[in-house]
Amino acid sequence: MESIGLFFIYALTAILMENALFARTLGVGQVAFFGSIKQILIHGGLLTLFTTLCSFVGYGVNYLLYDHTVSPALRSFFFLVGISLLYLAFYLGCDRLLPLRMRMVRRMLPISAFNCAVLGSMVLAVNMQHSLASTFGYGFGIGVGYMLALLLVYSGRRRLELITLPRSFKGLPILLLYVGLVSLAIYGMIGHQLPT
Repeated sequence: MESIGLFFIYALTAILMENALFARTLGVGQVAFFGSIKQILIHGGLLTLFTTLCSFVGYGVNYLLYDHTVSPALRSFFFLVGISLLYLAFYLGCDRLLPLRMRMVRRMLPISAFNCAVLGSMVLAVNMQHSLASTFGYGFGIGVGYMLALLLVYSGRRRLELITLPRSFKGLPILLLYVGLVSLAIYGMIGHQLPT
């Protein structure tokens, strides 16, 4: 029962306070390329799946390498190997079991699996050195929080298209300003203060 509570506590922490897009700036480049809510939900679902499973893999890799003095770069290499193996297993499994649905997912799968939020969630979850349930919850929360952040940025981008902007601010510059302002708002909501 305690592990279920830890799972939900760390999932909510990752969703709200440690949001991958706003607090950690993981995957900012992806937000400008999604044109519909359906694409965001597919990408967010796949990313949540990969962050959840990869946090489990990252916990296992960290457990195997805990007694050895392994450099962070080599540890990240093992994390990337784990992500690649999960990607390959998921790709081959979906291609064999669901060939019609795979056409829709095929374009989003590499973007979701090899997103910096996936590797970032593995590194952050392992560096915190929590239990398996809290690491699993943190990975799940990173994916869900990232998807909610993408939906928030999508709605903001749609609203920004309705107003008249100078030509130099159209597109990515105004989107990055919007993400920065939302990040500052979330940074202040969780109790941080800007230096004076």
